[in-house]
Amino acid sequence: LLEAKRSLVHRLPQLLPSEVTCNELLMNFLRGLIAADPLRRFLSAEDADLVKEGAASFHRQLIVGGLASEYENEIRAWLENLE
Repeated sequence: LLEAKRSLVHRLPQLLPSEVTCNELLMNFLRGLIAADPLRRFLSAEDADLVKEGAASFHRQLIVGGLASEYENEIRAWLENLE
């Protein structure tokens, strides 16, 4: 189990689809979430969101590319369709 955790970061390119692995910002974010070495992991959930290569940066990239969506808006639209 320990070896699987240590090797996971290095196996990401084989485990994830090319649509994910081609995005270096997203890959760095994922590495920060799962790194076996605590010094390479995000220190907290807030760091995972706000640091240079965190979730907020990836979300900004999606917005610039016109690919972002607001989760709350999607749920609201889905609920409105149910009524």
